[in-house]
Amino acid sequence: MTTRLYLEIAAAVVLAIAFGLFVHHERAVGAMKINTADAKALQAAHEKADVETALNLERAAKADAGAVSAQKAVDDYVAAQPIEPVRLCANNRLPVPGQGSTADPASQDPRTGSTAVPQVQGGTPGPDIGPGLDELVLSASRVAVLYNNLQQR
Repeated sequence: MTTRLYLEIAAAVVLAIAFGLFVHHERAVGAMKINTADAKALQAAHEKADVETALNLERAAKADAGAVSAQKAVDDYVAAQPIEPVRLCANNRLPVPGQGSTADPASQDPRTGSTAVPQVQGGTPGPDIGPGLDELVLSASRVAVLYNNLQQR
């Protein structure tokens, strides 16, 4: 009986070792499958990021080209428009039509309407603020183009 007992114990130990090796093998196969799936997911994420990066670079180049063409259009417009002096009147005691003036409304030119800027007669001409206004308009157009460019990115 002693031999049989030893054989049964030996069989149980062999089965336990076989079971342990089987579990170890299955865990190794599972870990390999997980690593393979992770590598595929990482590769897909890199490919997606590359596509998005290329798309963003294309959009940025398009926005830059749009900004250049918009600035060129503004510069062409400014170059095509005649620049007349814009002066501030140094004598501000002259009456303004429509504000307590005794000017006859029937004598006003109906084409100009109430939004026309009246010509100031007399007084001393003030400084020419036209170049400053032009610079202000150019700066505002550059800011608008830059803002539009940033929105498109």
